[in-house]
Amino acid sequence: MKYIASAIFILFFGFLLLTRSGKSKAEFNRISGPVTYFQKHLPGNIDRHDADSAMRYLRISGFPKTFSFFVGKEWGDFKPDFEQLDKIKLGDTLTVYFADELDFQAHKADEINTDAQFVDHGSTPYFIRGSKDRLGAYFFLGVGSILLITLIILLKRGIIH
Repeated sequence: MKYIASAIFILFFGFLLLTRSGKSKAEFNRISGPVTYFQKHLPGNIDRHDADSAMRYLRISGFPKTFSFFVGKEWGDFKPDFEQLDKIKLGDTLTVYFADELDFQAHKADEINTDAQFVDHGSTPYFIRGSKDRLGAYFFLGVGSILLITLIILLKRGIIH
């Protein structure tokens, strides 16, 4: 029975991702304020590869966490649908739309939020998240379905108990 529960958990996670991937901008949490930090590295973690980094880190005044963004554009990257984050300047007033962190993400560093979905400067979009959540949802739904069907067949044949 614990195997079936594992398959159901995988399916549940897939449904969570699918639900999140279909949300409109208005359905996410949002924070607006001036930019207090924007770099290719976390504060205090300067790396000699920063010039080539596909990561961006952004802090908004009044929000306790730093938002992280992956902006890779290479083949196979989970690239955003649109991004022009490098236009951001300190003091710009931005609105960041972000998802609630899932319970299993509690182990993540408390100072980082990786769930930003959109960034706007006034009415101008600076970041629109790509299809990462939707592709992840399809993956987990597929794996969970195959696993559940396989487990049911094995249970009916008496191979597992």
